Amino acid sequence: SYAALQKVGEELEDELREHDGVKDVLVEAYPEQEIKVALDASRMQTMNISLSTVENAIKSDNGNIPAGDMDASDQTFVIKTSGAYADVEAIRNTVVGAYQGNVVLLKDIANVDYGYKDPNYITHYNGEKAIFISVQQKEGWNIFDVVTPIKETIHTFSLPENMELNIIFDQSESVEDSVNNFLVNLFQGVILVGLIIFVALGRRASLLAMIAVPLSVLIGIFILDVNDENLQQISIAGFVVALGLLVDNSIAVLENIERYLAMGFSTFEAAIKGAQEMVAPLFSATLTTCLAFIPIITLPDKTGDFIRTMPIAVVATLVASYLIAVTITPLLASRYFKSGDQHTKTRFTHAIDRFVEHYYGSFIHWVLNHKAIVLSAAVFALLGALALFKFIDVSFFPPAEKPELRIVINTPNGTNLNATKKVVRYVEKVLSTKKHVKHYASNIGRGNPRIYYNTGPGPTAQNTAEVLVITDGFDYDKFYTLKHELRAEFASYTAAKIDINELQQGTRSGPPLEVKILGDNIDELQTLAAQVLSILEHQQGLLQLDNTADDVTTHLKFDIQRDKAAILGISMFDIDKAIQTAVNGYAVTDFNDEDNNEYDITLKYSQSQANPFDIFNAIYVQSVNDNALPLRNLIEPKFESEIGTITHDMTERYFSVSGYLEQDVALNDIIRSIKPQLDQLNWGDNSYKFAGELEERKASFSGMGQASIIAIILIFLVLVIQFKSFSQPLIILTALPFAAMGSFSALF
Repeated sequence: SYAALQKVGEELEDELREHDGVKDVLVEAYPEQEIKVALDASRMQTMNISLSTVENAIKSDNGNIPAGDMDASDQTFVIKTSGAYADVEAIRNTVVGAYQGNVVLLKDIANVDYGYKDPNYITHYNGEKAIFISVQQKEGWNIFDVVTPIKETIHTFSLPENMELNIIFDQSESVEDSVNNFLVNLFQGVILVGLIIFVALGRRASLLAMIAVPLSVLIGIFILDVNDENLQQISIAGFVVALGLLVDNSIAVLENIERYLAMGFSTFEAAIKGAQEMVAPLFSATLTTCLAFIPIITLPDKTGDFIRTMPIAVVATLVASYLIAVTITPLLASRYFKSGDQHTKTRFTHAIDRFVEHYYGSFIHWVLNHKAIVLSAAVFALLGALALFKFIDVSFFPPAEKPELRIVINTPNGTNLNATKKVVRYVEKVLSTKKHVKHYASNIGRGNPRIYYNTGPGPTAQNTAEVLVITDGFDYDKFYTLKHELRAEFASYTAAKIDINELQQGTRSGPPLEVKILGDNIDELQTLAAQVLSILEHQQGLLQLDNTADDVTTHLKFDIQRDKAAILGISMFDIDKAIQTAVNGYAVTDFNDEDNNEYDITLKYSQSQANPFDIFNAIYVQSVNDNALPLRNLIEPKFESEIGTITHDMTERYFSVSGYLEQDVALNDIIRSIKPQLDQLNWGDNSYKFAGELEERKASFSGMGQASIIAIILIFLVLVIQFKSFSQPLIILTALPFAAMGSFSALF
């Protein structure tokens, strides 16, 4: 039973809360218990007992009014009254009136017992009834320090024989994978860089240059920690990006020291002179590289918060590599190199020297003698690279490539929890047949608890559900094959809208394509939204389309005949209370059992399972003259439909039509295709705009251009100070546009 599940869940909650680093523990997805007083409307009418009489009798008998103190002789006694209900039987024996000379007890007109409140959120694990326990860690704690003792508690926790305890999602596994991948990438990078330096410079120089890699990374991690930044996915990416840049400074210093050694200087003098000459140019080079990351560091909004640790990691590591190059590298070189020894000249180095002296030298001579041809070819190549840009897909953030899928289910507005549960059962049945599915957790009435930084459970609604699918690892082909199989199978299901989403990097997880239809006239907006939806339905590459204008909710409204009620002496309050008791029930007071557990005592009329509306024919309300009158003579039920949600953009109303993209389909290509068709619609006083990913892209990178200009100006100023010239920095800055030839060609 849910009561047993709740009891065990709360026992585990108490143990988990004792661990250091645990911020909160939530036991979720069980309906609360209550004392249900199921009223028999026909017996109440026969015995002329009103709803307010029952309510007042329960409140009166459950009162615990302090009677004060009494002095007797030299002592003071605290006076206790009869007090609150001691047990459920006492509630059943509450006197609610008299009939034909006999006392009427509550149990004569109602069934009183423990029950559950109507649930608004329930869960399954692999199709079995379950409750969920979510554990959140405190900020600033290492996830492994928190998770390890939690797992020990879970594995040693004593369970009843008819229960199971399973870990559905463990974020530390993903973190461990990321850290391990980083360490592997770092090791691979160190080996590759070391091999290249060894071939180019020789054994001793390569060993000295390689020292910069682990030292720079450790200093970078320390700087992140000092700035209260975490080692996470984006900062790890920053360290991998910086890996190839770390040894540049040390190589330059070592090359210069070797030059002085070849000139006959002692190792001590060569180390000093070689390092001194490189301090200023390496400082300029490092500073200009760091300044290039300013546009990313200054990104606004959530995107900036998300990506900022990556450029910080790069800058911190480069600064560390510079400090190492001008301090530790010359120190070690003075101890490790030998005076006059040109041992670092390898065959590879000699080959490079010969290439530079003969082939490259000749090529430069040819370039200087054919300036017009060279400049024309360069400009032509640059224009060609820029022309490639329109063929390159643009994506706000890539997929997270995690072994999880989110199946989001939406049934029509007004659908109750039981109907939504039937759709979930269908989804679970399909998942149980898929061999790459490890396990799945179903949330009915709400989204899944937070399992990724940009997703959350969302609001509670009886017509929504979410199934979290954990696969047996992220294998690209298997993962997307499973995704496409599920999407094809669920596409034919017409009772609900079933969307299949994978986790996305970045700040949002909604549909990438969203068209907002803005205006004041609701009817016109609905018509235009339907036309936009039709255009998108005929567009290749789109799926899981949604139109908010279709979110129509049906309400059951009770029109009360106020004049008639007033003439008969019946208050609006009594009519509303009778309707509420018939539909949802209401808590009149609470009851504490012997274990001090608190339960609401809830009044509700017993209803026919076949036709719940029959209850309105059986309910009577009391007039001021104590006459019982049928409720059905005072109300007129009728159904009304209305749009579920009308949203606003600034001050304008809008509906939105949205959709997801098929694999390897670019948003910009879709927009280019549908925009001419949208422009041909008769918009009148209304308008449309693209929101979704495109809107967030513009908002997040709006300051990127300005920050880039500032960064270029700062780089230019650094170069002017370095070269004491305006023309030479301009020559160097011509590298910026020509970089497009490499970047755009590679992306293409």
